[in-house]
Amino acid sequence: SVRYASADGSGLFLDDVVGKGGEGRRSLSRVTFIDAKGSTAVVSDALRESWSGSLVGSPELQKIDSQVRATPIPENLADWISRCAAAESRPEYLWRWCLYAVDLLTLPSVPREWRDEVLRLKVLLAMFNVLLDDLADLKSDPELLRELLQLASSSADDSATKGTRNVISQQVEASTTTGRHAGEEYRRLCFDVWDELTRSVQRLPRYAELKSAFQFDVSQLMTTIDYSQLLNGHPQLLNRADHDRFSPYGMMVMCAASIDLMVSTSVDAAEFGKIREVVAEGEWMARIGNLVSTWRRELPAGDITSGIFAEAVASGVITLSQLIDPTRSERNVRLIELAGIEQRYIRKWRQHRSRLHQLAESVTSCPLRLYAEAFDKLWMSEIASIGQK
Repeated sequence: SVRYASADGSGLFLDDVVGKGGEGRRSLSRVTFIDAKGSTAVVSDALRESWSGSLVGSPELQKIDSQVRATPIPENLADWISRCAAAESRPEYLWRWCLYAVDLLTLPSVPREWRDEVLRLKVLLAMFNVLLDDLADLKSDPELLRELLQLASSSADDSATKGTRNVISQQVEASTTTGRHAGEEYRRLCFDVWDELTRSVQRLPRYAELKSAFQFDVSQLMTTIDYSQLLNGHPQLLNRADHDRFSPYGMMVMCAASIDLMVSTSVDAAEFGKIREVVAEGEWMARIGNLVSTWRRELPAGDITSGIFAEAVASGVITLSQLIDPTRSERNVRLIELAGIEQRYIRKWRQHRSRLHQLAESVTSCPLRLYAEAFDKLWMSEIASIGQK
């Protein structure tokens, strides 16, 4: 057995190996907490519901991974992805996964003739999100990030119709001459992606009807990125309430649904609210899938914005000072695993899934059964993508 002291010094975590897992599985363990009085409580049984249990190495995961890798990059996005590859270090797999995910979660009401365009716009939005999120997480150019957040949080309509290209040109030139940390191509790419997105979205049939909702959704996405920057600069602010309030919008599922609805001429506007309620449950499911598939790589990188960390600190599994100590990353990962923090989020995922399917039945002008089922595949794709994006 292996013993780990709890963060608050109140006891020990005792990890007993009770059996060996098969291929692609961990050894089975029973984790027990022993308090100062000698009382014990089982924290996590053998055969825990972790993503790293029986799913890893399964044929179903391998199939989804193959589908992601085989996702073609459309011609209308090839140049953008090439520019992004030249400007930053994210692998091509990320963009294939994005294409797979946005296609998977496209509302069934999107007409065939508009499908390619909405996929393009959603990937451009994802690209803008990734570029800004990396600026927030890596703290490489806070001034540029602030400008981009302000630009994106303003009216997309105003941004596109009141000389955006001149403004962007001036901003790129200014940021080039001030010696900032981000490369010139990175800066220019951020502004170009936003310009292309905001000009193109106005051509969608129901843009005028839904532009306020879309602008609101984008502003919430920017708030999520702003929160990441705030938290990574001031880790003492870490808490579960703020994470749950700001984090889900970072998956841009609601933004993507707003784009889909802009071309969905058959959907009854009276049901927009119901549809957004369905999407909100799916967005939480997407966030949880992202949490459990990325937190291990985020911890050594110094990115503490994951809800996994907020839960671990609030639960006394580790302290905040231990969380931000780069020499403890490996040990922190193990303690979080032993405490079953992921399992708590998996239970939340199931709760959101149940509500998603219930709410989907109430929408009549847009059949959402297949949309609801798609979030199960999204979960599997997140697990298949571990270490690859």
